[in-house]
Order: sequence, then C-alpha cells, then structure tokens
Amino acid sequence: AWKEVVGGTAGGAFGVVVGHPFDTVKIRVQAQCQHHSLSLPSHHPRGVAACFLQTLRAEGVRGLYRGVTPPLATDAIINAVVFATYNYSLSLLSGSAQPDHDNASPLHIYLAGCSVSLPAGLLMSPVEMVKARLQVQTNTTVAYRGVAHCLSHTFKHYGVRGVFTGLGSTYIRDVPSFGVYFLLYHHLSRNPPSWACAAPSPPAFLSRPSAPAADAAAGHHLAGVPGGGAGHGEEAKKAGAGKKAGAGKQEGAARQ
Repeated sequence: AWKEVVGGTAGGAFGVVVGHPFDTVKIRVQAQCQHHSLSLPSHHPRGVAACFLQTLRAEGVRGLYRGVTPPLATDAIINAVVFATYNYSLSLLSGSAQPDHDNASPLHIYLAGCSVSLPAGLLMSPVEMVKARLQVQTNTTVAYRGVAHCLSHTFKHYGVRGVFTGLGSTYIRDVPSFGVYFLLYHHLSRNPPSWACAAPSPPAFLSRPSAPAADAAAGHHLAGVPGGGAGHGEEAKKAGAGKKAGAGKQEGAARQ
C-alpha cells in the first residue's frame, strides 16, 4: 500500500506543478462575475488566453502559481487517506480481513472508490477554498497574507461553515469520479496496455556484435566442447600439416 501512496503522491505533486497555472486561469475566469466579493478587479481580462497573458505580464510566473502551497502541502496526506479508505472499504465489501483486489467485482471496486470521497472531501474542501481565494488575488488586490491568514480570516468571519464552503459541490464531483478512477486504476494495473509493457529494443549498432567480440564468443563456445577452444585450433593445425604431407607423397609417387 505504501508504494501506491508514494506513487500517487509523486504523480499528484507533478500534476499540481504542471496544471496549477491553468487552474489559476480557470478560477480567475470563473470568478469574473463575482469580482467584488472575491477582491477581483473589474478590469480583469475576460477569456482564457487574455487572462493567462495578462497574469503573466502583470505578475509573472509567480502570479500563475498563487495558491499552490495548500495542494502541494496536503497531497501526501490526501493520497494516504484515499488509498487507506479504498482498501478498507474493499475489504468490508468482500467480507475479508484483507482487500481481495484480484477477485473483487467491478461493482465493489466502484463502491469502494466512491467511499473514498467521504473523508477526502473533508480534507480537500478547505484546501480548495484557500487555494481559490489566494488564486484570485493580484499584486494590487491582496486580501490575505498567506494560507494561515486566509484560514483564520475565513473562520473568524464565517465560522466552520465558511471554511467548508463548497463541500457539497466537492462531493457531487468526487463521489462518481473516484469510483471511475479506481475502476480504471484496477483494470490498468492488472491489464496494462502492450505499449506500456514492451521493452525498448536496443539500437542496431548495439545489437550486432563486432568481429572481435564474435570471435571471442565463438572461442568461448568451443572451449566447453571436447576438442574446442585452443585444442580445436591445434587440431586444425595438425590436420593442415597432415594434408600437406599427403600431398607431398602423392607428388613423389607421380614422379616415380
């Protein structure tokens, strides 16, 4: 299970680093109609391309990575909770002490995957709330000094309900998506595509041995055979000398 957690954490972190700039643009475009409540200026550019270019020009790469700390910091914890919940739920559905991954039915896998969203949503909802509020900030509209300030400010003014803003939407999104995710994960981990299993063939110049190497391989092969190796070479020399002697005798007899 720890390999799944490590692999999921590494993959999740890589996905956050690559996809966060696009997520920032998405959040800013979605928040355009609520710019007053989210401290987004009314002159914020409309459209994905315009928003991306304006953010890059005005705030640099740092602006595209606003709010990246919460998902990166909690990625390992969420992955540990996700896989632990999945294995526990699958063991309950299969009626065994350990999850039976090989004989589990698709329905059990899907239901176990759906159950993952229950604890994961409680962790992801505050993380995404803080991430979104930091993402809509610009250099001229700074409402929060960081993650801790955003959390404390939200809790002070809106209570626990404010910290878990969007929890219902998170469940609506994650319950079916986690079920489909684990169905695909289970299938691909046991039936990987052929292109993922095929070993890469070495280059042509590496697959063809050179002449000295071929000679050495042949000598090594003959060394294990009676009369092979060095003995084989000596016998060849003796056979050649015998042929020459026989040819000399034939020439002498012909002269006589």
